[in-house]
Amino acid sequence: MYGVMMSIRPTWAQLIDKGIKTVEVRKTFPDYHRTSCPFKVYLYCTQGKPSLTTIIRDGDDIYGETYHGKPIFVKHPEGGYGSRVERGTVFGEFVCDCAEYLNQLFDSTPLYRRPYYGECCLSLDDLEKYGKGKRLWGWHISEYRFYDKPKRLEDFGLSRPPQSWCYVRELEK
Repeated sequence: MYGVMMSIRPTWAQLIDKGIKTVEVRKTFPDYHRTSCPFKVYLYCTQGKPSLTTIIRDGDDIYGETYHGKPIFVKHPEGGYGSRVERGTVFGEFVCDCAEYLNQLFDSTPLYRRPYYGECCLSLDDLEKYGKGKRLWGWHISEYRFYDKPKRLEDFGLSRPPQSWCYVRELEK
């Protein structure tokens, strides 16, 4: 049986882990599974890009002490601290119980005005920018499971993470 390995940024990984993000938006959908939902999706958390949070300058008050010296640039990983999701690992899995063509959101038909953008944590503008007028798929997240011990890409026969997603053999239970 085959599943899918999906690369996901730390910010989105944390939202899935917290149960806030229940639809993952992708530009493609596995052909192999079009007619055979549900299927398993393994989640690989990317390393993320560090982002600048603050600059400490000479004379700044740091925890009650005055800092003296050259400016220090303090960075933190994308998505912030305090997450149980470990970057650079396969941290969990979910079952994609159905996938829907999201561009129907932009139809004028009221039937398609469902609030997917809330479930995928993106605004309609974000969805339009991401899709650039092309097809977008909403992969519904169900039966999410966090791994207490993260898995390695090698466990799935991969030597590097997928750009977006790729087929993998399902793990034995």
